[in-house]
Amino acid sequence: MSRASSRLNRLRFHLQRLQADPSSAAEWEAVLEEAEALVADELPAPLRPFQRLLAEALPALIDRRLPANLLYLQRELARTLAAQSQPKQPTASDEPSDLEQLAQLLRGREVLVIGGDPREHHRENLQQALRSAAVHWPVTRESAPDVSALLPTIQRREVALVLLYIRWIRHALNEVARHCDEHDKPLARITAGYNPAKVAHQALQQCSERLRRP
Repeated sequence: MSRASSRLNRLRFHLQRLQADPSSAAEWEAVLEEAEALVADELPAPLRPFQRLLAEALPALIDRRLPANLLYLQRELARTLAAQSQPKQPTASDEPSDLEQLAQLLRGREVLVIGGDPREHHRENLQQALRSAAVHWPVTRESAPDVSALLPTIQRREVALVLLYIRWIRHALNEVARHCDEHDKPLARITAGYNPAKVAHQALQQCSERLRRP
């Protein structure tokens, strides 16, 4: 059994237990651990439809709320696991990587990163990998982030994507999301580390449709 299949099985198990007892802190932690890992990982193509569905449900899980589409999520999880158990035929694919796809969608525009560790080598690595015109990564206080100070950058016409490291600035998620919505900026909630390939994967899962708009 692959690592992804093991995580899917554990997610299914803990979701069922959480549905039976939504007050269980241990089950919330278990569900969130598996969900964040599955959204962050670069999964095989057959698992990506469920991964996108899970990414949509992740903000509710982070807020310790059962997502509105829980039953549909569980059905798709069961269907995905059933498909995983079927024999797989080898296929050839020349689809570009997530990193290449995101770089193409950004087309040299700018990116704003909020939260996380804004060290210069992290910023330069991401900017180079995305072939972005600029990556803005201001220092943000974790305990009391000044979201209003980020507004001028969010409003910049050149900024095409906002990346929010929710592990470090989770409590400001709703406020950042509201400002991004007001200024029509795609927002990707990042749970992965600083590997550009994993960041690109999560950004595509959440924002590819909006980035493809003319």
